[in-house]
Amino acid sequence: MSIACLPWYDFEEIRPITDRFWFSLVERLTEGGFAAVPQRLMREVDHGQILAHPDLLLSQTCGYVVATTARDLVTLVGTPWYSAPGCREGYYTSVVLVRDEVPAETLAETRGLRCAVNEPWSHSGVNALRSLVAPLHDDGRFFSKVTRTGSHVASLCLLQRGDADLACVDRVTAELVRRHRPHLLAGLHPVCETEPAPAPPFVTAATAADGLVTALRDAIGDVLTAPGNAELCETLLLDGVELLEVESYDGMVVAANRAREAGYSELFLEGHERT
Repeated sequence: MSIACLPWYDFEEIRPITDRFWFSLVERLTEGGFAAVPQRLMREVDHGQILAHPDLLLSQTCGYVVATTARDLVTLVGTPWYSAPGCREGYYTSVVLVRDEVPAETLAETRGLRCAVNEPWSHSGVNALRSLVAPLHDDGRFFSKVTRTGSHVASLCLLQRGDADLACVDRVTAELVRRHRPHLLAGLHPVCETEPAPAPPFVTAATAADGLVTALRDAIGDVLTAPGNAELCETLLLDGVELLEVESYDGMVVAANRAREAGYSELFLEGHERT
């Protein structure tokens, strides 16, 4: 039996809509003659292991992961078009948020602050921020402390507790938080946003047949354009899907290499908290 999970932006508040999206995909794939399509999404799973699973039917992952560690593990199904502010036609951005108590209105003025990041292999929370900070570093450092939290939402919680001053959060997450957990944005203000980058792609196993990849992409497009699904699209902030080649994500690796070559080491976390 194949497996599927959609961990990106899977807020509990909208899970019934996410499940409805998946059930619609299952219906279209089944009608197309594909057997053994999982009826339910897996949740609370190890995302790295899922990407390496030979029976992976559909998941979503960070573009930086696709361009690096998962390049040979998955096949791109499509890049979503998100309707959140700062997103357009398959590209998204992140916003750098700072606590209002901190008198900073530009990125340069955040020097010496305590930074919260989600995951070392995240483009939106780490790599994109690293690119902005690299020209400003002093002997490889810019922040007074960097703490890995595990997710964008956890980073915002750290800011709300006063245990960090700054976080870089992708615009899709920020919009979902604004809609469903606005208290996590209270007392925060933006100082800048990152450069546009290809949005987190939908992926399947590297061994998937071309016919299945095309069927998955077509099914996603059909669901997003089906009559009566306007509310689903608005809730999930999804406008459409298109195929971007894996090389479209290579700019994320170029950005990381430039930061490394510039001598900025602080946000190359190697999976550990750095203080």
